[in-house]
Amino acid sequence: MGTQMLKLRKQYGSIFSFKYGQLESVLISDPKVLKQVLASDDSAARPHLYYTTNLVYMNQNIGLICSEGDPWKEQRRFCLKSMRDFGFGKTSMEVSIMAELEDLVGSLKPADAKAGESFVTQLDERVAATVLNSLWMIVAGSRLHLDDPEFQHTLKIIQIEFNPAIIASMFPSFIPFLPMKLIGMGPERRNGIQRSYAWMKAFVDHHKETLDPSSSRDFVDAYLIEQIRLKESGNSDHSFTDLNLQAVLFDLFVTGAETTSTGLKWFFLYMVEHPEIQAKVHEEIEAVIGVRAPEWNDHLKMHYTQAAIHEMWRIPSVAPAGIEHLLLKDKEIGGYLIPKGTMIQGLIYAIHTDPTYWKDPMLYNPNRFLNESGEFHIEHKDAYLPFEIGKRQCLGENVARITTFLAVATLLQKFRFRKVPGKKYNLEPKPNSNVVNGPFPYEVLVEVWE
Repeated sequence: MGTQMLKLRKQYGSIFSFKYGQLESVLISDPKVLKQVLASDDSAARPHLYYTTNLVYMNQNIGLICSEGDPWKEQRRFCLKSMRDFGFGKTSMEVSIMAELEDLVGSLKPADAKAGESFVTQLDERVAATVLNSLWMIVAGSRLHLDDPEFQHTLKIIQIEFNPAIIASMFPSFIPFLPMKLIGMGPERRNGIQRSYAWMKAFVDHHKETLDPSSSRDFVDAYLIEQIRLKESGNSDHSFTDLNLQAVLFDLFVTGAETTSTGLKWFFLYMVEHPEIQAKVHEEIEAVIGVRAPEWNDHLKMHYTQAAIHEMWRIPSVAPAGIEHLLLKDKEIGGYLIPKGTMIQGLIYAIHTDPTYWKDPMLYNPNRFLNESGEFHIEHKDAYLPFEIGKRQCLGENVARITTFLAVATLLQKFRFRKVPGKKYNLEPKPNSNVVNGPFPYEVLVEVWE
C-alpha cells in the first residue's frame, strides 16, 4: 500500500482526498498537520469497515484496535494500567524477553553447531513466537508453543491478506447483495475467526476456574477481578465483558505477532544486505556488552545499534498508513474544510521517505540517526512516526522498543548473518501488504561467532 500512496502523494501533494469506492478519505503526509489532527478527540473514532468491524469483531464495538468512544477509552486505560502493574516495560518483562530469546537462539542453531560453523535457516514464525511469549506471560501467565495447532491456526488467520473483504468494504451498500465467499467471509474464513476467539475463550475459562479474587497473577486475572468489582458495585454501564476480553486478547496477539516480529525480519534482511553495518553493530555489542547477556539499559551506550534499528523502522514503515481514523465532526485540516464522517489516514511511509526530511530516503544509512559526536539523535522528530502519533498511538511502543533492541543485541552477539549463495533478496515489501509492510520470506546463512 505504501508505494502506491507514495505515487499519489508526489502527484497531488501532502494533503489530498481519495475515494475508496464509496468511501471518502483524506490522506495526510504533512507530519505537522497529521500530529495536530490525530491529537484531537474529533479524529479518535474508527470507521465501521466490513473487513474489520464485521470480519473480525462481529459488528460489535470491542477490542482495542478498532473500538471507539467510551468503550475504547475504558479498555485502553485499563490495559495500560494493568500492563504496567504486571511488568509492561519493567525488569520483570526484560527477564521474560531474554528467556524467550535464549530459546530462539537454541531453535535457530543446530544442536551440534560449533563456533565458526555455519548453517542455513529462515526467520519465520519462531520470531513471532518469541515476541508473543514475552508478552503472553504477562497477559495470560503462559507460554505459546509452536507445535500448538491453535497457535498455528491463529497465526495463519492474522497473516491472511484481507483483499476481498477490503474491496467489499469500499462498496458498503453492495455488501448485502454479494455472496459471502466472494467477499472473504465464506464458511472457512468465518469458522476460522470463531475458532481463534474460542482459543482466547479457553484462556479466559481456565483463569476463571483458578481465579483468586484477592490476588492477580496476570492481565486476564486483573480483567476478571474488575468484572467482579463492577458487578458487586451494581455498575452495569461498562464494557468489561467476556467477549471484549477475548477481543482484547486477539488484538494483543495480532500486534505482538505481526508488527514487532515483522520489524525484526526487516532488520536482519538489511544486515545481510549491508554486512559492513552488521559488523559495526557487532563491534559495539562486543565493546559494551561483551559476553554477558544484553540488558535494556545497554541501549543508552549503544548509539550505532540504536541508529541501525531506527533506520529499519523508517524505510519500510511496518505500518505504512496506520489504521483508519474517522472524523466525528466537520474539521479544518491544512486549510481545507473536511466534512464529518470522512476517513483520515496518515501516510507514514510517505513521511518516512520524504527527501525534505531524509536525504537519499531509500538508502539504508544508520548514520542519519547520529549527531556529530556519534551519539544517537533523531534530527526530524516530527517526521519520524514508526508507532504513529496522537490519541491512538501504539499501546505497545515501549515493549516493541525493548524487545527489538534485546533481540538484535542477542542474535548479533551470537551469530553473523550472511546471504545464502545463489539466493536473491528483495528489499521491496510483499505486494498487497494492506496493513503491515512485510518482507518476502528469505533464508540466511548463519555463522556461529567464535
